[in-house]
Amino acid sequence: MKKRLENFSGLILNYPIVIMLIVYFIIASIFIPYFFGQRNIYNILLQSADLIIISIGLMFVFLNGGIDFSIIAVMGLGSVVGVSIMNTESGLMAGNPYGVVISIIVMLLIGLIIGCINGLAVVFLKMPSFMVTMANYLIFSGLALFISNSNSISGLPEEFLFIGSGKLFDFFPFPVFLAVVLALIIHIILSKSAYGRSIYAVGTSHAVSNISGIPVKKIIFSLFLISGLFAAIGGIVTTSRLGASRPLLNDERMMNFVAAIILGGTSVFGGKGDVKGVLIGALFISIINNSLSLLGLQWYTIMLIVGAFLLFGAWIDAFKQLNKGGIRG
Repeated sequence: MKKRLENFSGLILNYPIVIMLIVYFIIASIFIPYFFGQRNIYNILLQSADLIIISIGLMFVFLNGGIDFSIIAVMGLGSVVGVSIMNTESGLMAGNPYGVVISIIVMLLIGLIIGCINGLAVVFLKMPSFMVTMANYLIFSGLALFISNSNSISGLPEEFLFIGSGKLFDFFPFPVFLAVVLALIIHIILSKSAYGRSIYAVGTSHAVSNISGIPVKKIIFSLFLISGLFAAIGGIVTTSRLGASRPLLNDERMMNFVAAIILGGTSVFGGKGDVKGVLIGALFISIINNSLSLLGLQWYTIMLIVGAFLLFGAWIDAFKQLNKGGIRG
């Protein structure tokens, strides 16, 4: 009995969001009509898929105590360029059977290129991740707006639409399946591989990692590559689900990505966080957005509530760091 209580208290300490998720879900099921309906649960899972994918990628940068605002530009520019290639009406490869494949490759490359630029600037130019990723967000978002003339582009091939709204075995959402597979792969990498252990070591202390022979610069560079790649994958899923490109794709959801990571237990100071926490955090954010939308609340009200939860998660993180003397002045 004592061991169970210790495990339960450890769960609350490491993942306080679990209790919040359970309590909120029960309350929402009681007071919000149709919330617990099969169709609405399906919508929550579908809408959380890209949130999970993007948040997992962004978590890597957080593990080093950094931030990556350029993921919004990755998604927007990738969406515009990819759809411009595969668009069935005026695309560069309209009607070409390889158009979708080429478009996806290009969208992934955009994520890797922007991630590479971020990584090089942070590692070799010693630029703060906040500064360089914000600059690249502005630059590449502006490029996306220029290319698209600030317009959305529709007319996506059916093969591409399957990524964001298709079903496996006629009932399981494909984007949810993709998110689960990617989450499982990253969980194994972080928990079982030497590379995963190196990421946590670098996030905890650059100096100690250098002494231990860990290639700190290569590790930090790789974190931005992964962030860019997962943002590109998330952008592919979102573009497919919406059925059109948007030059500022997911621009309004940046706070949701950060909230999912922090509420999931990833520390803004680096060195702590995992995929399980991000999954729980992303699901919690999706449930909040869905339930408050069902109540007919305005978007700014939802932003206020999500922001309050984000502040709560950051407070818990800071409290833990203070208790162990981990905050650097």
